[in-house]
Amino acid sequence: MRGRIITRAAEGLRDQRGQVLGLLLKVGLALIVLGIALSQVGPVIFNRIQVGKIAKDAAFEAAVSYKNNRGDLNAARQAAMKVIEKENAQLVGDIAVTRNQSGEYTVSVTVRKIRRSWLFYRVDFLARYTEATATSQETIQY
Repeated sequence: MRGRIITRAAEGLRDQRGQVLGLLLKVGLALIVLGIALSQVGPVIFNRIQVGKIAKDAAFEAAVSYKNNRGDLNAARQAAMKVIEKENAQLVGDIAVTRNQSGEYTVSVTVRKIRRSWLFYRVDFLARYTEATATSQETIQY
């Protein structure tokens, strides 16, 4: 009786060997697909986050330079361009200095950066997602 129970248990284990291997292959394949997807989508998402920081830093530097150089717009533009070029981005249009109703001056900077990945570069309708643009404003503190 005891031998018969052990034999039935061993037969049940033999039937599950293929299921475990199949499960491991499915999990491995899913991890590979997920890894490829993250390697293609990750840089594009990171670019969208990074371009906002670049715009904020450029606007801050332009505001400081504008204040320190007593309203010299060219000096402010050069300060902003130094930050933007360091990050391999582009200035969209020009920097703008505006005065609001309370009398404060504000510097506005718009930055654009393109980050390509293999998938987004090859598939035409995805190419538009590789470009990120951000605008940041910084108040000039007198």
